Amino acid sequence: WCTLIFLLSTLTRTRTGPSSVWSGLLGNLFHAFEYGLLALACALCLPRRAGWPVLDLRRGLAVLAFCALYGASDELHQAFVPGRSATPLDLLTDVVGAAGT
Repeated sequence: WCTLIFLLSTLTRTRTGPSSVWSGLLGNLFHAFEYGLLALACALCLPRRAGWPVLDLRRGLAVLAFCALYGASDELHQAFVPGRSATPLDLLTDVVGAAGT
């Protein structure tokens, strides 16, 4: 999943028309969705008890920290992709999406 996020971040955005509030909202919702799935994938890799991942506070914070660090590295990566930018709002959306899982 991290590889797919990285590959999607390499896509150059081409703007053919004016940016709208809706396109920004949908873009941020996608950030939340992809980082929510990243948190879910990480949680599924945790040790299991009776077939279920053991997700206590410490492990939950570790998953959230991993997602936040990966989100920060993704934003840094986007700063070097033409047509893309790194924004704190995107990182915040990533973390909220991961925490909401």
